[in-house]
Amino acid sequence: MSKITPITSAAQFNTILSSHAYTVVDFYADWCGPCKAIAPIYAALATAHASPGRLAFVKVDVDAHQGIARQYGVSAMPTFLILTPTSTVTTIRGADAAGLRAAVSRAATAAANAPARASTVFQTKGYVLGDAPSAPPNTTAASNTSNSNTKASGSASASSSTAAPKAAPAARGGGGQRLGGTGTGTGGGLLGGLGEWAWSVTRRGQGGMLDTAARFVGLYFASLFSFDAGKSAEASVWNVKRR
Repeated sequence: MSKITPITSAAQFNTILSSHAYTVVDFYADWCGPCKAIAPIYAALATAHASPGRLAFVKVDVDAHQGIARQYGVSAMPTFLILTPTSTVTTIRGADAAGLRAAVSRAATAAANAPARASTVFQTKGYVLGDAPSAPPNTTAASNTSNSNTKASGSASASSSTAAPKAAPAARGGGGQRLGGTGTGTGGGLLGGLGEWAWSVTRRGQGGMLDTAARFVGLYFASLFSFDAGKSAEASVWNVKRR
C-alpha cells in the first residue's frame, strides 16, 4: 500500500499538515518528464520513512491545485518542500535525487525526536470514562400515574366487593320469578309454584280430604322456609281461617 497521499483539496492538505510534525510535498504535473523519472525514488522514501503523526508524504498536482502551488511559490516542476505546521524547512527544485534523499533523511530524524501530533480527525470530544452519563428518562410521572391508576382500580374493586353483599338479601326475598307464574309471595321459585298448585287445588276442590291435604302441604312448606313460621302460616292464602 502506498504511503503517499494524493491531495484532493486545500482542506485535506491543511489537515495533513497540521496533524504531522513534518510533511514532505511533491509538486508535480502529469506532463512533466522529470517528475515521472523521480517518482519511484520518492515512493521508496515514503515507504521507508512515513510515520503517522510524525512524517507524512503527499503529492500535489499543480494544474489541479494552483492555489496551493502559488501559496508556496512553486514555479518549476518537480519541486519538493519539507514543511512543519508553521514553516518551510527545505526546498528542492528539480529532479535532484541525492538532494531529496538527504533532505528526507534529516526530516525523518527530526520527526522521530519530535512529539507525534494527533490527527484532527480524532480531536472531537467523545465520551470519557468517569463523565456523568445522560439523565435517564423521567419515569416518576409515569410511575405515579401507574400507581394512581392501580389505586383507583383497587378502590373500585373494593367498592364493588363491598357493595355486592348489599344486593344479596334481595335474592332471598320473594320478589323473583316463580315457577309457573309471577308474584311476590313468601318463598318464591319452587315453593311459590307449590303454593300456587295447592291454592288451585283448594279452589277446584269442594272440601273434604283433598282440600285438607292441599292446605296441609301449602302451610307446611310456607312455614318450613319462613323466618317466622307462625306469621307465615297466618298470612298464607290457604289458611283455613281465611277460607
